[in-house]
Amino acid sequence: MDLSTFRPTAEQERVVQNGTTGDDQVVVARAGTGKTSTLEWGSHVDPVPALYVVFNSANRKEAQRRFPTHVNPVTGHSLAFGPMIGKNDGFRRKFENASNGRRIQPMDIAEAADLQYLHGASTTQQAALILRALGQFQFSADSQISQDHIPEDAIPKRFLKPGNEAQLQDLMGETLKASKAVWQRMANERDPFPILHDTYLKLFSLRDPDITRRGRYQRILADEWQDANPVLAQILDRQNAQKIYVGDPHQQIYSWRGAVNALKDKQAEGVMSSYLSTSFRFGNSVAAAANILLESMGENTLMRGAGPATQPFNPDAQYTVIGRKNITLFERAVDAIEEKTPFALVGGARDIVRLLESGLALREGRLDQVKDPDLKLYQSWQEAKEIAEAMQDVPMLRLITVIDRYGRSALGFIDELERAGERDERSVDLILTTAHRAKGREFSQTVLSDDLELGEGLIEKLKQGAPLTGEEQESMNLLYVAATRCRYGMKFEPEIRNEFTQIRDFNRANRANRQIQVVPEDTMEAEPSTPGPR
Repeated sequence: MDLSTFRPTAEQERVVQNGTTGDDQVVVARAGTGKTSTLEWGSHVDPVPALYVVFNSANRKEAQRRFPTHVNPVTGHSLAFGPMIGKNDGFRRKFENASNGRRIQPMDIAEAADLQYLHGASTTQQAALILRALGQFQFSADSQISQDHIPEDAIPKRFLKPGNEAQLQDLMGETLKASKAVWQRMANERDPFPILHDTYLKLFSLRDPDITRRGRYQRILADEWQDANPVLAQILDRQNAQKIYVGDPHQQIYSWRGAVNALKDKQAEGVMSSYLSTSFRFGNSVAAAANILLESMGENTLMRGAGPATQPFNPDAQYTVIGRKNITLFERAVDAIEEKTPFALVGGARDIVRLLESGLALREGRLDQVKDPDLKLYQSWQEAKEIAEAMQDVPMLRLITVIDRYGRSALGFIDELERAGERDERSVDLILTTAHRAKGREFSQTVLSDDLELGEGLIEKLKQGAPLTGEEQESMNLLYVAATRCRYGMKFEPEIRNEFTQIRDFNRANRANRQIQVVPEDTMEAEPSTPGPR
């Protein structure tokens, strides 16, 4: 960083000044507000030895390039890898038995737990449920596995129907019993049963480790802390060092894999909070769209756009469609393939190819080859059809239509999907991504797909100020993440536009009772401020 040219905002100066006190701090950093630059600048202003815990290996490589040498960037898993895998022959062999921690086969679970056909649930379905329960336990801060770790959304749907309560209880009991038996084998370094990346992190946590190396590190910078899982939060909380927790509570979108909003938890504990609310990604028009959502969720510190002015959406220039589910992207991809329109898939084609292959396997009754998590919940193709029609699940109905129309010929789409997954995004005018894969990215223009819609029930709760469920909050967060990815232009599909209008109107009606500053929502082309630091 060139300190002679860096011009911090008042908010960035406040964050760094608060960090010099030695007290713990929460930094709420909205989308595109230069959080990494702020932490980098702070590491020069107050050069104490620090651990920088980042979300993934790509973030780690970037931080190694940018930060001074007294800051050591690590991922949560890399903290545990050396002690648990690098220095332990038994756990290393177990890790290698799972293709270097990537996958445990359902058949391994079925054999280890001696699973039997149960009330119509195949051993493969039971094994998948056990794997999910083990995953939830490993993400948690709990020392023992329990029925609370069995996720409802992984239970075959027919067990949840009225009248099947006894069968459900049998399934839950057997799942818990088997999960405990499998975990005992996973935790035993002398047992060859394989382990995953999350296994060695959990085992590391159970050892109550000192990751600051007896005071070698005086500060811990914890990035993307809104998506921390409880086991990593537990490890960091136990350390004798200053902690600076950074993130955005409304970009918390990974609860389905065990993440909790650890950032909000720290605020609730009274940890000093600072805000970064000026976005250098976009101008005031996009900031105003984000503020509609933030204000409806009770936020008083809203966003200001200091990036380029918003321009009218141009369908002839490159744009990115952001959806919620892979089924939606599949629908868009099929349209593009049939129209011979080149496109790119953010993050590769693996998930969409798995969806297509799983749909065909379900149609042909090959249930053990259904790998897509949404499709695994169905017992038959007919059941999938009936539920999709009853729920009017448009993307699912489109998947069904395509597979019924093409049969095994639908596998012909795979080559084009895989090419799209490898294609340079700069070479095409159409990019497809889920909101999850879009997080941390920015695009010139975006289209928000209708499958991001919140639904009438959630909108009504917002109007009434009623508390949201975890799933409803994540829907709000996904829409906020999607709405803050563009730099110049954004297009709402009809249902999304209608919902933004509804939320904006009740925000205005309630604004007189709140002390907030807002950007006018009707600005189409905002006057850009001088771009600040990124």
